[in-house]
Amino acid sequence: MLYTELRAEMRRKGVQNGDIARWIDRSEIYVSRRMTGAAPWTQTEMYTIMCKLHIPLHKMHLAFPQGGAWAGALQDPPPGIEQQMLTVLKQFVREAAT
Repeated sequence: MLYTELRAEMRRKGVQNGDIARWIDRSEIYVSRRMTGAAPWTQTEMYTIMCKLHIPLHKMHLAFPQGGAWAGALQDPPPGIEQQMLTVLKQFVREAAT
């Protein structure tokens, strides 16, 4: 399946092809053809969809990978224990300094 991460984000946010069609002023068939890889998205369409789905633009290559093939997870992994400890330590130092 193409555009796996885009589809997953759409599911998470309850967005359908019809919603995207309205956002970019196209038909549902037009959107379906892009989601199946039959035709490419335009840059303007990608920017519009990213903004409407509140996906950071620096992740465009994950939502719209070349040819629609999976290029990695859109969601950031949860912080590891080391990062969590560092965050707590930073907060402790800030509070102790005031």
